Amino acid sequence: MACAISRAQSCKNETFRTLRFAQRAKAINNKVVVNEEMQEDVNFLRDVIRQLKMMLLAAVEQGTDPKIQCLMKRHR
Repeated sequence: MACAISRAQSCKNETFRTLRFAQRAKAINNKVVVNEEMQEDVNFLRDVIRQLKMMLLAAVEQGTDPKIQCLMKRHR
């Protein structure tokens, strides 16, 4: 980050505020962390979806409820 300051007396207040802001900004420290738990959840839910699609396909192939057949057509 770059902050612009001026020696001009007319900009004194703004320069001081800018310098205080720069000092606070310099103290900020970010640490990036990979959220592995979310990826595990995503993988789990993908497996659940895959299993449910297989179950739905098996039910449709057996000629069960027309509502199930309608759902299957919508979500292919």
